[in-house]
Amino acid sequence: HRYGGIYADLDIVASKSIDQLIAGHEALLPLTPNIGITNAVMASTPGHEFFGFVIGELERYSQAWYHASRHITIVSSTGPTFLWSAFLHYKGNASVALVPPAVWGKCTVCHPLCAEMAGAFFRHLSGGSWHTADSKAINNGILCHPILLLIIAVLILSAVRRRVLWVPLATVLAAYVFQERFDVDMWCAPFAWLMGI
Repeated sequence: HRYGGIYADLDIVASKSIDQLIAGHEALLPLTPNIGITNAVMASTPGHEFFGFVIGELERYSQAWYHASRHITIVSSTGPTFLWSAFLHYKGNASVALVPPAVWGKCTVCHPLCAEMAGAFFRHLSGGSWHTADSKAINNGILCHPILLLIIAVLILSAVRRRVLWVPLATVLAAYVFQERFDVDMWCAPFAWLMGI
């Protein structure tokens, strides 16, 4: 924070000079197709207000009640979900530019072996050394098939209540059929925002 600079995960490799990407920006955060904002690559000028805010939020997020698994603890205490929540709650004046996935080269976790994106500033090596079984369940279940999980949840709730909840079930089934028209972030954004309450 004090000196500013550029951070990239060890599985991120620059495909070309990033001078054009960072030119004219005080801070950069990348968007991903699945989880909103990520901390895989970050750039900042020295002393940027947003990153000061992020540092101030670390302690509060470190002991959150929803740290139910290793994956959730990592992503929500210091990882991408934490950063996304901090961004959603940031009220400062300093600007933060968001870089679209195709510009910086991020594929969806649902298709991790996608081809390198033409013109992207970075490419991704095989990473995820911190991933465990819960990571696979979250990435392949919640992020790749969120509406299917909602269907299962409605069916379980129906079984508990001993009657089918037709309206919620029909709504979720319709959403599943038309899921290509929905942005996955739409399903995850409320969780990221609630983390900061």
